[in-house]
Amino acid sequence: MATAGKAPEGPEAILRVPLPMPPDGYTVADLLAMPETPTRIELTDGVLTVSPSASSAHQHLAMRLGARLDQVRTKGYRVNLDVDVHLSRQTTRRPDVLIVRSGTSSGWPHYAGDDLVAAIEIESPTSSRMDRIVKPLIYADYKIPHYWRIELEAEPVAIVHRWYLGGYAEVSRGPRIEVTEPFPFAVDLKELIDPDA
Repeated sequence: MATAGKAPEGPEAILRVPLPMPPDGYTVADLLAMPETPTRIELTDGVLTVSPSASSAHQHLAMRLGARLDQVRTKGYRVNLDVDVHLSRQTTRRPDVLIVRSGTSSGWPHYAGDDLVAAIEIESPTSSRMDRIVKPLIYADYKIPHYWRIELEAEPVAIVHRWYLGGYAEVSRGPRIEVTEPFPFAVDLKELIDPDA
């Protein structure tokens, strides 16, 4: 805990003190130089975007969906969870579940924007506006081929989008995901949701 005259310490210190905004905004290099923290920090056109930790139910769904996708993925793809994607010098995203081209990124522990094939976001109460408005605009701007959004309200609903002519076209909406791209995959969301998570 910080005392008068002493700067906060530990990985969360970066979030507890005012940070001077660089004149041209933050860059990926600035983000990589920050201490590691369990809090999700993304860059949006040079501005730091901080999100709270996800709930256990959210994380459990991401894990189970990722595992199902990984079981059926075809050669040339990899499935991962919660990994940074560097879309540009000043913009990053960290999808809940992501499908990437395998063997193309040299920047591990993050992926390059060109690696990302599908960004899958699971809505939280605090992320609804970001997931519905901001993120699809950003992913479309960088021509990410697929964007899936999963809403967890009364009934789970997946909204599947495909990049088309500069934006996203809705492919399907409902409790079942059934796609042929980037590889054939089908699942009923209710199979993935654990009421005890």
